[in-house]
Amino acid sequence: MPKAFLSHKYEEKTEVKKIQKYLTQCLVETWLDETNLKSDPSLWGGILNDVNKCQYFIPFLGTDQK
Repeated sequence: MPKAFLSHKYEEKTEVKKIQKYLTQCLVETWLDETNLKSDPSLWGGILNDVNKCQYFIPFLGTDQK
């Protein structure tokens, strides 16, 4: 099963979770901080390790609206 890392800002969480749900229905495993991030002293090392296991990196590039 392919795996995708979903990179986003906190403000985009609602929309990203909708996309995560759709990808899961399409049999794509996803990595999302809310479900996969663990409290760990080597936090960034763990994230980088997980990113390297993903076949896809999906950045969500929102616009800052002020």
